[in-house]
Amino acid sequence: MPEVIESIASFEKKCDGADFLSRDAQRKKALEQYFGRKGIIQVEFPRSEEGTLQFKDWPSLIYPPTDKLQLQIDELEEKRKRFFSSKWNWQLTHAKARTRDVVQHAKKLVDPLFWQHLTKNATDKEYRSAAKSIGIRSKLIANEKYRPMIQNFVHNPDYRAQLLETVKHSPAYQHHEGLAKNADQQKELQLHISSSQLEKTEAKLLEIESQLASLRELLRWSKER
Repeated sequence: MPEVIESIASFEKKCDGADFLSRDAQRKKALEQYFGRKGIIQVEFPRSEEGTLQFKDWPSLIYPPTDKLQLQIDELEEKRKRFFSSKWNWQLTHAKARTRDVVQHAKKLVDPLFWQHLTKNATDKEYRSAAKSIGIRSKLIANEKYRPMIQNFVHNPDYRAQLLETVKHSPAYQHHEGLAKNADQQKELQLHISSSQLEKTEAKLLEIESQLASLRELLRWSKER
């Protein structure tokens, strides 16, 4: 008669002294992990002709049935694909943030705007003072977010004067530390967030791999009847 078992302790107690528990450590581990996730099983032990229970080998696994186990495996494999995709995206975000300064430095060297800014900064005292007050740095020229503003700053004196006035007197810029400082803070934030998300994603993938390993072992067991 099938028996419902809810913990590895109950299973070991039922099979006390059975050789198969020590012979198949992989299956025992899979069962421990399955019970650890609040799973339950239903098994049927073979009986002798006299009706006594036999513990020479693993009992038949009745529940969960093969189709249910296969469905759980399929769902977990799809979930794993999504987390792998998420991991790749966070790795890309982290790599872009980490190498941003190197890439932007290479880009600015072939950008005419960089040389125009450099020339004005070296020859125009008022320009140099405004650039320092606002926090304009040449490394921002290749930054897509700041390039349009820097382009106007370099070529449009009225825009430059208005931007300087805004930074000096607007309450919104009271604690302004400069565009370059702001860009660096954004980079550090991206690195922190992407590192944190990568850590969480990798932990989730390890958890999924562990679940898959135990379910695949239970699937093999369910087919032994």
